[in-house]
Amino acid sequence: MLLYNHAAVFSRKFMLSVRLLASHQNQMRISLFTPLPERLPQTRRSTATGPNLGGEKLQQSISEFQENGVVCIRQLFDEHWQKIAHQGIEKSFSDPSKYCDWLVGENGKGVYFNDYMNWRKISEFEKFVLHSPAAKIAGLLMQSDVSIFFHEHVFVKKGVRNKAAPWHHDQAYYPINGMQNCTIWMPTTHIPREACLQFVKGSHQWGKWFHPKKFASHLSYNVDNEFGFEYEDVPNIDKEGYDILSWELEPGDCLAFHMKTLHGTKNSDNEETRYVLATRWLGGDAVYAKRPWKTSPPAETLPDNIVLGSTILKSKAFPVIWDANSDT
Repeated sequence: MLLYNHAAVFSRKFMLSVRLLASHQNQMRISLFTPLPERLPQTRRSTATGPNLGGEKLQQSISEFQENGVVCIRQLFDEHWQKIAHQGIEKSFSDPSKYCDWLVGENGKGVYFNDYMNWRKISEFEKFVLHSPAAKIAGLLMQSDVSIFFHEHVFVKKGVRNKAAPWHHDQAYYPINGMQNCTIWMPTTHIPREACLQFVKGSHQWGKWFHPKKFASHLSYNVDNEFGFEYEDVPNIDKEGYDILSWELEPGDCLAFHMKTLHGTKNSDNEETRYVLATRWLGGDAVYAKRPWKTSPPAETLPDNIVLGSTILKSKAFPVIWDANSDT
């Protein structure tokens, strides 16, 4: 997830630079939950599984995802999709939304940036969501008959060393329950292993809910009301000998991981520029949920008529992109 809470560390002057002010004043806001335009059907049939994934490799990837909570899929996205994703990330970085976060590096040099919920206004993201192999692969990995698109998320690192992100799992941040879910995390730049995400193998199967972490302070969110779940603090992963999975990635590779798989990053001296497009997918068992903290996406952006416990599948807020029953 890697949402950087910049309240304590981010320079407001940087945030409200002339460039961003002009951008926000002239930018047409398009809500994630605006109905799909008529030219786009609610369900798109995507039959592609990628140039290097099929048969035995596909079954192995499904097994690893289900067992480990994460799988690295090499060259799932060809140069066409890499280029489209990279162009979309550039657009997001140059014209960010109100949901963006910036974290300036040491001595005011370099930046960590993330933004999300822009696929309706950035045509490259719309193309990627509707037509790339991502939707179908997510559905197959989740073992779901449908892939419901939740949202996209962009991560950029420029001119700074790799900053540690606390161990966390994403689903506690989201107003969503259900075990059929998947994030496809695809870089369009090289990412060395020491600067890449790390995962606690099989942690999605622990049956535990952990307090979300603040990325600036690494402190857990405060909880006023558990809302039916018992949240725990994340254990000391670095000292307790858990089985950790990580990879070096090239453009076109991707990490597909479950939203309850614990993951994080370490500090490193690596200053390579990093561009990542993450797309988040839900399966047929996903339902709306309440959390005792501000969720992502923010609660105020969700439809007004949400019924807690109701299925996402019948909601117009999140489109079904792939349906196994329509796949040919």
